[in-house]
Amino acid sequence: MDVKEKIIALLNDKLGYEEAELSEDKDLVNDLGIDSLDMVEIIMGIEEKFGLKIEDSEVAGIKTVGDLIRKAEELTQNK
Repeated sequence: MDVKEKIIALLNDKLGYEEAELSEDKDLVNDLGIDSLDMVEIIMGIEEKFGLKIEDSEVAGIKTVGDLIRKAEELTQNK
């Protein structure tokens, strides 16, 4: 399972959306209804799943599903 598949699975688990609904262009807040608590849980899930740390300053730039995937890919490559 690659990074993208793991992120999609995590979003599916946390939010209940099907994979088809989680395209990379979906806005986390406007399209998926994620609030700040959801975002904290998602970030913590990613950190746990991949064994990495996403800084608060980096979270602010994550707006879409694609942003989330790219950030996780970037951090896992730099790990």
